[in-house]
Amino acid sequence: MNEMKDLPSGWSIAKLEDVCEIFDNKRVPINGDEREIRISGKKINELYPYYGATGQVGYIDDYLLEDEYILLGEDGAPFLDPFKVKAYIVSGKIWVNNHAHILKAKILNKLVSHYLNRFNYRGFVTGTTRLKLNQSSMKNIPIKVPPLPEQYRIVAKIEELFSELDKGVESLKTAQQQLKVYRQAVLKWAFEGKLTEEWRRENSIRNDSWTSKRLGEYIEKIEAGKSFKCIERPPVNDEIGVVKVSAVTWGVYDENESKTCPDTNRVKQEYFIKSGDFLFSRANTLQLVGACVIANKVEKNIMLSDKILRITFCNIIPKYCLYYLRSKKGRDEIERLATGNQESMRNIGQDRIKMININICSLDEQAKIVQEIESRLSVCDKMEEAIQKSLEQAEALRQSILKKAFEGKLVPQDPNDEPAEKLLERIRLENQNSTTKPTKKKAKGAVK
Repeated sequence: MNEMKDLPSGWSIAKLEDVCEIFDNKRVPINGDEREIRISGKKINELYPYYGATGQVGYIDDYLLEDEYILLGEDGAPFLDPFKVKAYIVSGKIWVNNHAHILKAKILNKLVSHYLNRFNYRGFVTGTTRLKLNQSSMKNIPIKVPPLPEQYRIVAKIEELFSELDKGVESLKTAQQQLKVYRQAVLKWAFEGKLTEEWRRENSIRNDSWTSKRLGEYIEKIEAGKSFKCIERPPVNDEIGVVKVSAVTWGVYDENESKTCPDTNRVKQEYFIKSGDFLFSRANTLQLVGACVIANKVEKNIMLSDKILRITFCNIIPKYCLYYLRSKKGRDEIERLATGNQESMRNIGQDRIKMININICSLDEQAKIVQEIESRLSVCDKMEEAIQKSLEQAEALRQSILKKAFEGKLVPQDPNDEPAEKLLERIRLENQNSTTKPTKKKAKGAVK
């Protein structure tokens, strides 16, 4: 709290409870199932926002308060992360659950909100994994109070600078989305043969080139059960054929087999992940089922779980298969064969993994496709890294703006401004005599 000692001229220190009304007794939590029942069949203009610790978490068919308020997380807010929001402004007709404190400032709401997003909550919050700011601690938060005219100047300057920052951040996030689209486009082009069109033209003049007919024969041999004996001379082709994963694998690890050696409790070495292993997530959420990686730099013993399969290949380059399964076409194949609830756990078993259709071409062309993909994605990675660094710098700049604001260095000070102490004295007198209450409508179905 050393920064509390060096106050700019005309500023004062107050406790949060001295400059804010607290309306925590107006909070009413309503669980998600009940909210769904209450909003069912209603139009959006018949509903009101339902707020929690860090923002809006849904809608409800009634409201508890109507005005502008500051909501400050009570639990579940990222109190110790300087770059994340802990307090935010809401206005209009609102409903708030018991995970956020409800405040109404007797100075500027926006100034207090900005201050609470700058404040260091260490020593004020309790808990380990889920931090909690109880009301008693919140009331004692020390807040710097500038003269009222300066408050307006500070808020105006913060909003001007934040607006510029927000535009920059929006542009950066748009660029991130464009990179995601481009990454998928690269994979789409790769498995349509578009990245290797010139390569195929150059290689088609070779005397030992493979015709489309021979590619067909090659695929027929694979599908006829030749997957455990890799063909020595794969084709260079003018077309891309389709086979099932079962035709290009030596095997898929069976998680039901015993993992221990006979007559001993030692775990079999083949059940430890090794560098170069192709790992496939057979069960997870909708987004992660079928996620796959090639292990790299395995420096300690990590055993395969029953939800991770190891796949070994022949007739196909593992990285080629990796990129195919990450493409939209590959993801569509996985989704087509996966089972389970789309909103929770999805599963794709070994037999279904083997049924995934995959585009196939010669090993030479596969290698070229991998090279072309990685050449383009490496550029994306560098751009993504630069964008992420810029986003982090923007958040750091946001905190720097707030720091300057509450050091009295963001806007000019005016010696003619009435000192904050006089403002606080008036607030103290108002607190003693105040009988004001927030505009409140009886909440339908509110459970006290």
